[in-house]
Amino acid sequence: MLSFKKTCVLCCVILIGGLPLAMSQQNSRPRTGQVLLDDPVFGISYDPSLNQYERVPASLDKKCHLGGGHWIYAHASRKDSEYFVVMGYGPRQEGDSFGNSIWIKGAECRMDESNWTLSGIPPEGGYRNAQTSEVLPGLDAPKVCENRPREEYCRYILRSHDEEAVLRSLVEDGIQRAVKAFGKAQFRKKECSAEALSKQSDYPIVQMELRRFCANSD
Repeated sequence: MLSFKKTCVLCCVILIGGLPLAMSQQNSRPRTGQVLLDDPVFGISYDPSLNQYERVPASLDKKCHLGGGHWIYAHASRKDSEYFVVMGYGPRQEGDSFGNSIWIKGAECRMDESNWTLSGIPPEGGYRNAQTSEVLPGLDAPKVCENRPREEYCRYILRSHDEEAVLRSLVEDGIQRAVKAFGKAQFRKKECSAEALSKQSDYPIVQMELRRFCANSD
């Protein structure tokens, strides 16, 4: 999947490690064979002219200053908040496109890198704080790097049942969007082998939801 070298969206707003990038809506989709993208939820390499995702609506584009040319890879709603994983590609862009997670509450838009959002780990001793909260998973959470030499291996500990529920909802929706984009048989072929599932080990919630999908699908 996802590796921390993986794809996430470049946006105009910098929150944690984001970079600015103006993207043009017109001609933003690469031609067949011109470029391959990695989807920011599962890391599947694909041609965006063949496997199509839903476009980010103009209202979200404007509110979060994305600049056009983005797609939605996961979406969840909870209480007064909406959450998205999006990615875009601009006609003058070189190299990878990077995905971002988005939290919308009222007029506010907050963003983070999607690989960070997806890397949350359930706490070993369970959740001690039963207080409910609305938050983008991983936003402002401390890094847990497990004595690894490179920062891309850092993750965070999920802080509440609510935070985990949002993350699971995003992954569940991401699976359904990928099934629609690739077809169920093709998605299962890409993500349900033992080798593919083992590659999700740095993303335990993603791995758990994929295992559930693969076990329950015909």
